[in-house]
Amino acid sequence: MIPYIFLALFLLILAIYSSILKERNTIILVFLSLFLLAFFRDLSVGSDFNHYKEIFLKTGDNNFNNRLELAWALIYSIFYKIANFRIYVFFYYFILYIFLLKFIWKESYYPIYAVLFYVLLGYYFETYNIMRQSFAALFALFSVNYIINRKIFSFSLLILAGSLFHISLLLFFPLYFILPWIFNKKKILVLGLILTLILGFFSRSILLSLTSNFTLIERYEVYLTVFRDNISFMGAFINIVHTAIAIIAVIYVKDQKTKYYLTLTVIGISLNNLFFQFQWLFRLYNPLLIIFIIITLPNLINDIKIINNKRLLILIIAIYGLGMFYTLLKNNASGVVPYYLFF
Repeated sequence: MIPYIFLALFLLILAIYSSILKERNTIILVFLSLFLLAFFRDLSVGSDFNHYKEIFLKTGDNNFNNRLELAWALIYSIFYKIANFRIYVFFYYFILYIFLLKFIWKESYYPIYAVLFYVLLGYYFETYNIMRQSFAALFALFSVNYIINRKIFSFSLLILAGSLFHISLLLFFPLYFILPWIFNKKKILVLGLILTLILGFFSRSILLSLTSNFTLIERYEVYLTVFRDNISFMGAFINIVHTAIAIIAVIYVKDQKTKYYLTLTVIGISLNNLFFQFQWLFRLYNPLLIIFIIITLPNLINDIKIINNKRLLILIIAIYGLGMFYTLLKNNASGVVPYYLFF
């Protein structure tokens, strides 16, 4: 737990002193802090890391796993022949964090705060576990500008390319048509947030009754048949907090760019409200949608007028982020505690 606390404190210090640091130096320090902690972790840190090594070895031995996307099968085979799993991990995190930071610094008004929330809200830990989805999420992030600028060919090409890394990215395709339709429609967004929050507590019985009359594809059956053990008070409370933040943002945000990322965040939160009892379904879409909250939250500081004192707004958002961070580490939600080095 201590390395993660140091990481959060380091990013917080960088955020405080970012105005007196050169931007290039800030980016390098942020990259190194994310990259080194991820690369040097042991296989036991994270719930899926050891599983990925097993897949890597099986794919390299031509024991092909038909659940593995084409891009990963090719990448695993290449690295198996010319290097080893640890070298593959090096390049994976190097590319992932380079492009993630490129996106954040381009789209966020306060990029260092966006990175801080990336860690505090647990998306950094997702790269320790659902590594394929996390990499595919890069394609989702960069595709948003093609939605905004209505470039369907470029958008489709990027999504199809990303689906070679994780098939779930195809779920992002309908957003090309949905996002412009609900963009700037405050009543629809607020109503959707409230209704999904209510329906989420009954979604298990509703969805099972709807799917009981047809046969599910075997490889996707797990998404609808594995539930959370119970509805925890903390999980329900987090959903309520996310919904409240999103509603306030929908009402008060004026900046056009922030509105697009806010709309995507609202869609993600609404899906989370609706399906939070389905732990595998949640893991399928969560990295692709709710991750936009890391752009939305810092951009609120730039745009929202409900609180004149922006330092107070920063404090409120920071308390929320720290509360989420504490909850994640305390409950070891991503299997990342304790932290061990691989050597």
